[in-house]
Amino acid sequence: MTKAIGLISGGLDSILAAKIILEQGIEVMGVSFRTPFFSSQGAEQAAKALGSHCGSWI
Repeated sequence: MTKAIGLISGGLDSILAAKIILEQGIEVMGVSFRTPFFSSQGAEQAAKALGSHCGSWI
């Protein structure tokens, strides 16, 4: 199976892009990052909803 890494922000655009890639039979590993202004919690919830895993980077 082909695999890809996708930056998941928790917003609509990144989730939709990951969903389109998943529908093509490509496994997506979601990656997000935490900053003082952004939490990765929304990205992790979005990845779970898609059935994908999301790793956080600090």
